[in-house]
Amino acid sequence: EASLRRLEATLEGRPVALYPGHGQAVKAHQSSAYIRSMLGMLREREKAIVKTLEEAAASGGGGGCTLDEVCHSLYGGGVNAFMAKDMIQLHLEALVAKGMAKENPGWLLGSSSYERISP
Repeated sequence: EASLRRLEATLEGRPVALYPGHGQAVKAHQSSAYIRSMLGMLREREKAIVKTLEEAAASGGGGGCTLDEVCHSLYGGGVNAFMAKDMIQLHLEALVAKGMAKENPGWLLGSSSYERISP
């Protein structure tokens, strides 16, 4: 959440070159469009995660999804789902912090599950 606020604040200042962790450097005159694109992508991913949690609740299967189930729902099986785990975990934690989801810790060493909290 703090990272998102920093990105949004960057839009208000003078354009600067960006050096993302992967990919090409972004020239200053392109940085606002790049940041808006990233913010839009993050919001869309959050919506997809919320939809996955809502569908799990609607299916009546005991209410929640594990991190692996969310990743599989969004990215299918294989390497894409595996590579997305850390990012999806951060999204789930943000949803919990915003009061939009609830974490149900797994028993002993089991995986936590997440449920959508109705608005």
